[in-house]
Amino acid sequence: MFMSMKEEKHNKPILFALAAVAIALGITNILLAYNITTEMNQSDRLGVNNIRAELDYLKNRYDAIDKKVEKIDSKMMELKEINEVLNDVRYKLVNINSKDENNNNNSSSNNNALNHILDYSLEQRLKEGLEGKEVEDRGDFKIMYIDDKHKILSRSKVLDAYVDALNSKFILPHDIEVVVDEDDRCKNASGYYEQMRKRIVLCYSSINSFMRLYPDDVGNFSMLVKFLLYHEVAHALIDVYKLPIVGMQEYAADNFAIVMMLNDGDDIHPLIWLYDAMREDKYATSTTTTSSRYWDTHMLFVQRYYDILCLAYGSDPLRYDSNDLPSERAYRCSHEYSSALNAWNELLKPWMKAS
Repeated sequence: MFMSMKEEKHNKPILFALAAVAIALGITNILLAYNITTEMNQSDRLGVNNIRAELDYLKNRYDAIDKKVEKIDSKMMELKEINEVLNDVRYKLVNINSKDENNNNNSSSNNNALNHILDYSLEQRLKEGLEGKEVEDRGDFKIMYIDDKHKILSRSKVLDAYVDALNSKFILPHDIEVVVDEDDRCKNASGYYEQMRKRIVLCYSSINSFMRLYPDDVGNFSMLVKFLLYHEVAHALIDVYKLPIVGMQEYAADNFAIVMMLNDGDDIHPLIWLYDAMREDKYATSTTTTSSRYWDTHMLFVQRYYDILCLAYGSDPLRYDSNDLPSERAYRCSHEYSSALNAWNELLKPWMKAS
């Protein structure tokens, strides 16, 4: 069963040879496997490099396209501004022959306002304001009285004081006229803002009705005038500042006027009394008349009354009572006022002058 010493000695060279062959075959297999793996790794690396090169190419193409899109957006905004200016010029050219001497005397100020628009981009102004840079003040609210009979208002200096206060607060890109006038639009409005001409029109008939309501009380009369002015100023600021307003702009204009007046410390009881009377008026409660007003952009008098009352009560519960407000609304009024004040302050911050 066991090999003899002689046989074992005789077979050792054969065993060594077989072992050497086995080792050689193993080494060969290892080398072959290594070569295959190396070739695969090189192929994989080549594929990855190709993919990276393609991604770099696509990224460069994307960056180039993105820059072109930015340039297009910028050009579109410039074209939009130019179009607005051209529309304004076109409007003035159409009406230039019908202007009276008073308007002709003010043509230089109109041209100056137009030049301000042309040489100072509103988009640049917005950018400067949002980036916290100092924004240049290029305009003011300016009062104009169209008719001699309106000079009774100019002598009272009521509007002058409010306009001066506005000019001390706000930075404007160009002048905005505040005109006391009477035209066909005043048949259905107390005032309005003309976006094309960048001017506020306060209807003399409404101001005259305020005079008749408070013939001997300048304080109460002036509060009604201030509300009318600030309501239209809100429309103007929303336009020239391009303020983002969610919801009805008429509601926002009411809100701005009331909040600003309350923040100024004004006593707005005359306004509350006025809308209290108007909500009881037949035009506010009549079924036929009211139904035809539902589509209008202005809220009904009764709605405006409660909103004004809530903001007033929310600003100072000791000064204004909540007798007409249901408890479900009254408890929220303080929050409504503070939220509205904070919102307007945040929106207008880039264009507020340093106090």
